[in-house]
Amino acid sequence: MPITENKGLYNVETNLPLGRYIDLTKFVSMISTSTIFFSRADKFEDPYEGRLNKHSVSAMQEWEQHLSETFYKESYADETERNAKVEKDVKFYEAYREITTISCWHTQDFENALMWKSYSNTNNGILIITDYESLKRAFNASKENITPSLVKYIDWEKQFVPAGNTFYPFIHKPIFYTYEKELRLMYPIADMPLKADWSKQKSQYGVAIDCNMNDLIQKIIVAPFATDSYFENIESLAKKYGINSPIERSQLAYKK
Repeated sequence: MPITENKGLYNVETNLPLGRYIDLTKFVSMISTSTIFFSRADKFEDPYEGRLNKHSVSAMQEWEQHLSETFYKESYADETERNAKVEKDVKFYEAYREITTISCWHTQDFENALMWKSYSNTNNGILIITDYESLKRAFNASKENITPSLVKYIDWEKQFVPAGNTFYPFIHKPIFYTYEKELRLMYPIADMPLKADWSKQKSQYGVAIDCNMNDLIQKIIVAPFATDSYFENIESLAKKYGINSPIERSQLAYKK
């Protein structure tokens, strides 16, 4: 299925420039299998990933109190009962971390030195250049229902992660990740957590989704400090797997 926007999320401009910083192993896997790997959210290193915060819980408690006072009256007036309802809802959101898989993309139209260091390697990394329209077209033949959204960065100590949509915890991140300027593609392997069974998947860490590489890749940029032999190796790999995109050296590379 093609990528399908969700009106409740942070939707994307058609011509938004995108990049993905990866290492050689991921690059070879991607072009040799014509797939993009979506990683399980609960396996991410970031402990905040896919979670509501304390302000979310407070907002949910206030909402339940409002409902009890406005609609349910005495039948739902017990605070312990209301808090138990909120706790159940929080666990429901938490369970979605296990079934939601994500592919992350950077949204700037120029190279980012910090992104090279954080998600790839300045000696032997690769940057895939594309745009949102090309990204959507590349997934047209996939059978999975993929949901896109930009990420909103919030002050975790002052602002709340909205509830009401199971994708919200995955598209709100602490403000100290702002440099990532992220677009996320999200794919839950089941429509409800209890229906998820990772034992039936080829990998316990995520899913590989079909993607047309020549529709996707507009340009391949090789790491700033890559050797000539590494650059030639990337050219050979691209040729071997029928990738027609131009290959260039990083603009961060020193030029005499």
